[in-house]
Amino acid sequence: LEIKLLRFQPIEQHPPLHTLNKSGQRFLLGEYQQQALTNPLALEKILRAVRGRSKDVAISASHTLLKVPGLSPDKVQFLLKSPFAGVRVNGLAILAQLDGAESPLGASIVAQSCCVLVAERDQAVARHLCDLLAPWVKREQQVPRDILPALVTLPERLVAQNLFDGGTASSLMAALKVIAQSEENTVDDAMHG
Repeated sequence: LEIKLLRFQPIEQHPPLHTLNKSGQRFLLGEYQQQALTNPLALEKILRAVRGRSKDVAISASHTLLKVPGLSPDKVQFLLKSPFAGVRVNGLAILAQLDGAESPLGASIVAQSCCVLVAERDQAVARHLCDLLAPWVKREQQVPRDILPALVTLPERLVAQNLFDGGTASSLMAALKVIAQSEENTVDDAMHG
């Protein structure tokens, strides 16, 4: 009840999310998600929670961002640098949503995402990265230079940890197939350079 009464208080008076129990965190994140479009402080509370040290809070907050309309890619790209794989997965899911929106992701955002995840060791993150890249390359018919290093070394890193499952392999193969079929002539240069 005490947590639910917080909805009647200004957001700046709310306690930090990591100090609340899970149901309190979920409640406030839901409140912030509803207010994020009209109240910049609500969005800032969510973003601050994503940057926090609590894994559960960070993942929950990043999942909340999936439901916040009007985000820009540069506003969420920091999620890919999170120490928590769940946050990185949600960051890629948000970018995939944004890519399917009215204005597709630019090549620089895709390239930066690959640069950040070039040494990724989590198979769920790797699968989401491949699932983001395949439709983007197919539609744009270009392959930014940073895509291939992120994909080519991926199987070796995952196999070394016994984490290379069929879903990840399928996503990787789909991405590589689209890249191979693209009309981008810099692919050969990137493979040999």
